[in-house]
Amino acid sequence: MTDLSKIPEDLTLQVIPISIDDELFTSYYKIWSDDIENYFPDFSPNDAEFSDFLLLIYQNQNVGLFVYHPKGEEMHIDVDFVPPAFRNVGIGPSFFKTMKDDFIKQGFKILYASTSNELHRNYLLNDLRFTLSDKHPDLYFLMIS
Repeated sequence: MTDLSKIPEDLTLQVIPISIDDELFTSYYKIWSDDIENYFPDFSPNDAEFSDFLLLIYQNQNVGLFVYHPKGEEMHIDVDFVPPAFRNVGIGPSFFKTMKDDFIKQGFKILYASTSNELHRNYLLNDLRFTLSDKHPDLYFLMIS
């Protein structure tokens, strides 16, 4: 296991695309499904047929799952999950910093996330600098270009 106190601020994540049928997703989801469902109660792998899946890896450990579906220039984030042992060490902000240019190249201009979970809300607002939408109390957005 990685010593979390030694994770550098500018940590380098490996981000690999996976599919819902991929063993990497199946095994990760089996381990973390309860936590994922707690933070993302509207997410169901069975309904994610048009979503893209990314696995975040740090030093050969699966440290995060990112699931989204594109809608033109909008990215709708279904899941941005990091297991408890890797939270608050910069995995999420590092991921978004690493992927921002790639997301822009894919044509995204705005990212949307929704949550009713207080911890996830604080993460979106404070760590990632999302903004609360005027349209819905659980909807957050981030302009990236």
